[in-house]
Amino acid sequence: MIEYFVSDVDGCLATPFQEPDWEALSQIRAYHQRARLDRQTQGESPYPLLSICTGRPLAYTEALTQWLGIRTPFVFESALVFDLETYQVRGAATHRNAWIQTDPSTIHTITATGDYELDNFSSLSQHPGIRDIHQVKEWFLQDVVPRYPEMSIEFAKILDAGLVCHNPELVDIVEKETELYLKKHALTHLEIHTTDVSINVLLGGNNKGLGLRLLANAFQTPLSQIAYIGDSSGDIPALDLVVRPFTPANARRIVRQQEGYHHLASQTTESVLEAYELCVKDNMG
Repeated sequence: MIEYFVSDVDGCLATPFQEPDWEALSQIRAYHQRARLDRQTQGESPYPLLSICTGRPLAYTEALTQWLGIRTPFVFESALVFDLETYQVRGAATHRNAWIQTDPSTIHTITATGDYELDNFSSLSQHPGIRDIHQVKEWFLQDVVPRYPEMSIEFAKILDAGLVCHNPELVDIVEKETELYLKKHALTHLEIHTTDVSINVLLGGNNKGLGLRLLANAFQTPLSQIAYIGDSSGDIPALDLVVRPFTPANARRIVRQQEGYHHLASQTTESVLEAYELCVKDNMG
């Protein structure tokens, strides 16, 4: 039984830089509303509840949940969980072998081993891993963007360094330059994830696999009862965890080449609708 259907945003629920597919989104919203109503009146439903797991920043993602009527916790910036009922952020950021738990105002160490000694940090900026991310942000701002004016910084990000661009070929070029930069500056513990329109550098392990685990914990639901749809390399850690991994036809080649995924023929928002309906069909037996 699939209790939760979780979707990525760019390349799935939405097409970057284009008007939303309101018809498909309205149907997705209707299924989610049916799932909520059934659970309120009957205690169960063949319609999974809808949620989001995205690398997008909080403000954008929270607005999208309003449009879709989502009240479940969701993931932003790949591995931070936002609880709409309590309006609190929960998450974990990793740097090599150091794990921390975050809330809106402070960070408290859970365990600390490896290269850094972690006590309590009064702000995200004091965490050594965040300083590494800030270093990459400065390189993006001072070096990459001046050389490639089509690129722009994702200013709203907290835990990763991001660039956005309309040109997929330029994204591929800068991805290779970023790999070389991380190697040259001993920052290979950071992760690079790309889409057709973006490059994101994350704290090592602070990816959507961790995000989905945290989300499942917030749902109090095992991963075996969660479906996920994603289209880029950053979605693979999450797709590998769930019982029903879906990909749209527009997914990047590295994703479409993965075995064990349900590769759909439809694209973006239509593919999310198709996957949602397949989950309902399976639940109905």
